[in-house]
Formats: sequence, C-alpha cells, structure tokens
Amino acid sequence: MIGSNPPRTENDPAFEGGIVDIQYYGKTAVVKVRVENERVIFADHLSLLKIDGDWTIVHKIWDTEL
Repeated sequence: MIGSNPPRTENDPAFEGGIVDIQYYGKTAVVKVRVENERVIFADHLSLLKIDGDWTIVHKIWDTEL
C-alpha cells in the first residue's frame, strides 16, 4: 500500500513522531505510535505477534485528529 503512494513533493508536509509506548509479554506486544504534521495527528495502536522469530503486525486500530 505504501509503495503505491505518489512520491513526496516539496509542498507536502513533513511528518514527525515515533513510538510512544511498547508493552510486551512473551510472543505478544502492543505498540502505540504517534505521527503528526501541521494538518493531522495519527495515533496508531498495533498488536504484534512473534512468529518464527519475527514480529508481525496482526491488528491495527487508529484514529486521527485534524
């Protein structure tokens, strides 16, 4: 999905943000991510599962604030 987006231009707003919180136990984890620019704030909550030694996102829920 990301690869199908058009390339960024100089007029596109720059995004800033990162990981807010990580909670994990054994083979499960929940990660909260916050990313924002001057137009919108994204809050993502990702559920991860460790499969064959690699962390995989198995569920995502998000919200935005304009």
